[in-house]
Amino acid sequence: MAIKISYLFLKTLSISKNLQLFATDGFEFNENSPIKAVGTLYFIKKNGRITTQKIDDIKSKIKLFNLPQKLDINIFTSDNKPLYILPAL
Repeated sequence: MAIKISYLFLKTLSISKNLQLFATDGFEFNENSPIKAVGTLYFIKKNGRITTQKIDDIKSKIKLFNLPQKLDINIFTSDNKPLYILPAL
């Protein structure tokens, strides 16, 4: 739900203020480590594809999110529609 509300807010702001909106996935900022989804499910990115996978022993695989001092524009795209992977709960 938060993704939908954030997208609506940012898209409305983009249209009303005539701003260009860019997006990238979170894997660019955590060294491509798994991202918590629900329970023991984690989002993983392999070969450019994001899926969910059940992982029980995860502590050693998770990296912290870090923003670089300077953003690389090449990792961003103007295709910024939300990617809904998990079904509605």
